[in-house]
Amino acid sequence: MQSIIKRFFCQIILVLGVMIFMSTQAKPIIRYDIAYEVHYMSCAVEVNQQTIFNTALQNLIFPNRFTFRHGVTQYINQGKNLFSVRVDDAAYFLRKSHAKDAYCRVSVIELSAPDVASEPEHREVFSLTFKIKEVEDDSGNKKPIIITKGSRLNGREMAEGNIYFEKSRVQDIYGDQSIIVTLPTYSFVTNIDQQASLSWVQNATPVKDTPDIREKALAKYKELQIAIENSQWEELKDLLEPALTEMAELKFMTRDAYFDLLKKQVFNSIEEKIKYGGWEADVFNPKDYTFKIYTHGKLFNYYHLRNNEASPTSWTNGDTRTWFSPTLIYINGEVKVGAF
Repeated sequence: MQSIIKRFFCQIILVLGVMIFMSTQAKPIIRYDIAYEVHYMSCAVEVNQQTIFNTALQNLIFPNRFTFRHGVTQYINQGKNLFSVRVDDAAYFLRKSHAKDAYCRVSVIELSAPDVASEPEHREVFSLTFKIKEVEDDSGNKKPIIITKGSRLNGREMAEGNIYFEKSRVQDIYGDQSIIVTLPTYSFVTNIDQQASLSWVQNATPVKDTPDIREKALAKYKELQIAIENSQWEELKDLLEPALTEMAELKFMTRDAYFDLLKKQVFNSIEEKIKYGGWEADVFNPKDYTFKIYTHGKLFNYYHLRNNEASPTSWTNGDTRTWFSPTLIYINGEVKVGAF
């Protein structure tokens, strides 16, 4: 009888152990990267109204076989997502021999793994391709148009109508009306089954542009600035939450390992400039910055009017500026870092 009871309890313990193991297993990690391929065409990309990338034509210099890739999970919503891409037809007028080869390709790749230690699998969610095509009107006049042939969704070529024209502006290249370049913006909306438990998606309170929220945002930028200047690394870790922990997971890294990487790539350089290079903290001037709210009020930030990557957490040395630019969220009455 005792042996039966003993086996019975052993079975219960075994079942409970399996249940506990299953409930404590790390959830699958889903990450989204955005990749660009740009050749003789400018390419400005927004994800849910957040500027991600811009190879704007400057001084008539064209990007040549430029490629880049980085994570955008922190800006992906669970469900409907808006991707906007602004391109140009400048090569048709300024680099005619290269116009037929000009393109901008924007792709989103899903990386998935059962845990941090596993090698992630890659899957292309979509790829938007923009090219220049010469057409002729009824009068025999030739002109360029942008086409999206070759774009893919889930591995299959999509109809051009899936990528819709949003707006356009023109640029007078030489200021004498001799060459007018068109810069059209196209948008693409798709549903993404975002499985990352991001705080801005799950817990953030939407905000409106009020003096109170602006003041709280500036206070957060100032806290970050002071922590970096004084090498208060443990305090900085806390100030970067919840983004630090969430983005570390998306990079398949531990929180401490990811912070050490940030420190090596970003904070050490700023710290050295402040201590030994004559750099000084910027004095915030409201006239120099724009306060922007996006993703239906859940994400917001300040950015400099002359450099839309620079936040008020910045330092200058003469005409040169360096910065750290987080994206902010509002949770339980407090401004926190939601992404960077």
